[in-house]
Amino acid sequence: MENWREIKDKWELLENAPEFAESTAGLISWSHNWNAGDTASPIIPFLALIGYFDTVLGVEKVEICRTGFLEMSYLADALQEYADRPNDVWDFVERYFVLETEG
Repeated sequence: MENWREIKDKWELLENAPEFAESTAGLISWSHNWNAGDTASPIIPFLALIGYFDTVLGVEKVEICRTGFLEMSYLADALQEYADRPNDVWDFVERYFVLETEG
């Protein structure tokens, strides 16, 4: 989707993710199966590995719990997207968290 930056709802953003961030959107969506702040959530290692925690959130240390095989697959796919297009995926993640903060 070309106008993903203009979407005003986090759920709509996840459902209409641009092709380069489809797996990242899937990982974020799947992570909603955990409570906020749950270190078993698969979004936690993703955000830690791309540097989002320390750069944006100011968190220096993140404890990561072991996740299941499905979560690892989602994580691997999202990290591959990040490796292919780091700036674009970063922007997508940031847009999602801005919308989440706005409610």
